[in-house]
Amino acid sequence: MKEVPVEKAIGMQLGHDLTQIIPGKFEGVAFRKGHLIREEDIPVLHSMGKFHVYVMEISNAELHEEEAALEIANSVRGDGVELTPPSQGRVNLIAQYDGLVMVDQQLLYEINSVPEVILASVQNGIPVKKGEIVAGTRIIPVKIDRKSIETVKQIASSKPKISITPFTSLKVGMIVTGTEVYKGLIKDGFEKKVKKKLGAYNSQITKRIVVPDEKARIVSAIQLMLNEKIDLLILTGGMSVDPDDRTPGAIREAGIDIVSYGVPVLPGSMFLMGYYGELPVMGLPGCVMWDPVTVFDIVLPWIVARKRITKSDLIKLGYGGLLSRKPHTEGHH
Repeated sequence: MKEVPVEKAIGMQLGHDLTQIIPGKFEGVAFRKGHLIREEDIPVLHSMGKFHVYVMEISNAELHEEEAALEIANSVRGDGVELTPPSQGRVNLIAQYDGLVMVDQQLLYEINSVPEVILASVQNGIPVKKGEIVAGTRIIPVKIDRKSIETVKQIASSKPKISITPFTSLKVGMIVTGTEVYKGLIKDGFEKKVKKKLGAYNSQITKRIVVPDEKARIVSAIQLMLNEKIDLLILTGGMSVDPDDRTPGAIREAGIDIVSYGVPVLPGSMFLMGYYGELPVMGLPGCVMWDPVTVFDIVLPWIVARKRITKSDLIKLGYGGLLSRKPHTEGHH
């Protein structure tokens, strides 16, 4: 470090914290170690009685923490992501619009393996709102070797970037199965819950059919729905192994390509995911009616973001798939 007059310290890096005391108003650090001194800082420094400061010297082979954070952030920034200005050495990545955040875990692992570099993010595949922080980055010291940042940039160049896939509004077809509902013995408990969750993504049910627990009737209803202009088909009820539950067999018989019947998520293990060409088809288990958070809440944002769901996607849900730690209640699958 070297001592310089504050007027000549513009653009230099402060070598230590500077404390400011304003009686009755403020007492604390006004300028932190590593701060790049700007022209507008000079009057403040003078008011603090600081006319000379110790500054750090940064060689051409090094980067200041704020420059380093910006370079890291820019290297991992993808579509739908903007950056905040550096603040105390940190740069945040912000969602530019509502959507599904996409984060490659291997990208984070490899970048965080570079000494003195930090990159933290939200979980992959979760819905985010415009303006939310999806990741943040900084370096640990106040300066870093440029070679370390070049390593980060090389890693990022070969990996998917942190990005936001925008949501789109869906027209949804809904088939309610259940002889007791069809005969009017009980009221359908699914529609209200499903409508509310769809509404959160500016989507709506445009056609609804109620059928009894008869495979042929369910198949016919599916075939009718396949001729409708819909973006998602949802079937509710009849998803268990009960002998009166015919929905999974009917879905298969109707020509739906089933990705998975059963997923490692609780509640929601009896969930069915399939496709008819590009049309996603869901079979919702009974837990959607009474549990506040189920597999439906995980998968729906993927569909709204037009993500094609694979068997692997669903298998991976097992890690973190225990959505409720309350004692098991019979029938809540």
